[in-house]
Amino acid sequence: TDMEAMWKITLEEEHKKNPELRGEDIDEVQSWMKKQAHLPSITNLDVVMFLQACQWDLTQTKETIESYYTYRTSLVDFFSSRDPISKEIQEIAKVMLVYF
Repeated sequence: TDMEAMWKITLEEEHKKNPELRGEDIDEVQSWMKKQAHLPSITNLDVVMFLQACQWDLTQTKETIESYYTYRTSLVDFFSSRDPISKEIQEIAKVMLVYF
Protein backbone atom coordinates (compact mmCIF):
# COMPACT_ATOMS: atom_id res chain seq x y z
CA THR A 1 0.00 0.00 0.00
CA ASP A 2 0.99 3.64 -0.23
CA MET A 3 1.50 3.92 3.52
CA GLU A 4 3.67 0.81 3.60
CA ALA A 5 5.77 2.19 0.76
CA MET A 6 6.06 5.61 2.36
CA TRP A 7 6.92 4.42 5.87
CA LYS A 8 8.50 1.10 4.87
CA ILE A 9 6.42 -0.75 7.45
CA THR A 10 3.76 -3.39 7.25
CA LEU A 11 0.64 -4.07 9.23
CA GLU A 12 2.23 -7.27 10.50
CA GLU A 13 5.24 -5.35 11.82
CA GLU A 14 2.94 -2.93 13.61
CA HIS A 15 1.14 -5.85 15.27
CA LYS A 16 4.48 -7.22 16.48
CA LYS A 17 5.70 -3.85 17.79
CA ASN A 18 2.47 -2.83 19.50
CA PRO A 19 0.82 -5.32 21.83
CA GLU A 20 -1.92 -2.71 22.40
CA LEU A 21 -2.96 -3.00 18.77
CA ARG A 22 -6.09 -5.09 18.42
CA GLY A 23 -7.59 -6.28 15.16
CA GLU A 24 -11.04 -5.62 16.59
CA ASP A 25 -10.18 -1.93 16.99
CA ILE A 26 -9.09 -1.69 13.36
CA ASP A 27 -12.31 -3.41 12.30
CA GLU A 28 -14.41 -1.08 14.44
CA VAL A 29 -12.80 2.04 12.99
CA GLN A 30 -13.15 0.70 9.44
CA SER A 31 -16.80 -0.18 10.07
CA TRP A 32 -17.47 3.28 11.51
CA MET A 33 -15.76 4.95 8.56
CA LYS A 34 -17.91 3.05 6.06
CA LYS A 35 -20.97 4.58 7.72
CA GLN A 36 -19.52 8.09 7.34
CA ALA A 37 -20.28 8.91 3.71
CA HIS A 38 -18.05 11.99 3.74
CA LEU A 39 -14.94 10.07 4.81
CA PRO A 40 -12.69 8.29 2.33
CA SER A 41 -11.74 4.66 2.49
CA ILE A 42 -8.32 4.20 4.11
CA THR A 43 -6.05 1.23 4.62
CA ASN A 44 -5.82 -0.73 7.84
CA LEU A 45 -2.29 0.57 8.24
CA ASP A 46 -3.62 4.13 8.03
CA VAL A 47 -6.09 3.24 10.77
CA VAL A 48 -3.23 1.88 12.87
CA MET A 49 -1.34 5.16 12.49
CA PHE A 50 -4.39 7.08 13.74
CA LEU A 51 -4.91 4.61 16.61
CA GLN A 52 -1.28 4.88 17.64
CA ALA A 53 -1.34 8.68 17.49
CA CYS A 54 -4.39 8.60 19.76
CA GLN A 55 -2.83 6.12 22.18
CA TRP A 56 -5.21 3.34 21.12
CA ASP A 57 -8.31 5.29 22.24
CA LEU A 58 -11.13 4.50 19.80
CA THR A 59 -13.20 7.59 20.54
CA GLN A 60 -10.21 9.89 20.14
CA THR A 61 -9.18 8.05 16.98
CA LYS A 62 -12.59 8.58 15.39
CA GLU A 63 -12.60 12.25 16.37
CA THR A 64 -9.10 12.69 14.97
CA ILE A 65 -9.98 11.00 11.68
CA GLU A 66 -13.10 13.15 11.42
CA SER A 67 -11.14 16.34 12.08
CA TYR A 68 -8.27 15.42 9.79
CA TYR A 69 -10.45 14.78 6.76
CA THR A 70 -12.73 17.73 7.52
CA TYR A 71 -9.72 20.05 7.62
CA ARG A 72 -8.23 18.52 4.48
CA THR A 73 -11.51 19.16 2.69
CA SER A 74 -12.09 22.68 3.97
CA LEU A 75 -8.47 23.89 3.84
CA VAL A 76 -7.47 22.61 0.42
CA ASP A 77 -4.88 25.33 -0.18
CA PHE A 78 -3.14 24.54 3.08
CA PHE A 79 -2.82 20.83 2.35
CA SER A 80 -2.09 20.91 -1.38
CA SER A 81 1.15 21.49 -3.22
CA ARG A 82 3.39 20.96 -0.24
CA ASP A 83 6.91 20.43 -1.48
CA PRO A 84 9.19 20.16 1.56
CA ILE A 85 12.26 20.96 -0.50
CA SER A 86 10.82 24.02 -2.24
CA LYS A 87 12.65 27.27 -1.64
CA GLU A 88 9.61 28.80 0.08
CA ILE A 89 9.21 25.93 2.55
CA GLN A 90 12.96 25.82 3.22
CA GLU A 91 12.93 29.54 4.08
CA ILE A 92 10.01 29.02 6.45
CA ALA A 93 11.82 26.09 8.05
CA LYS A 94 14.93 28.21 8.61
CA VAL A 95 12.88 30.92 10.30
CA MET A 96 11.10 28.37 12.47
CA LEU A 97 14.39 26.71 13.39
CA VAL A 98 15.87 30.02 14.51
CA TYR A 99 12.71 31.05 16.32
CA PHE A 100 12.27 27.85 18.28
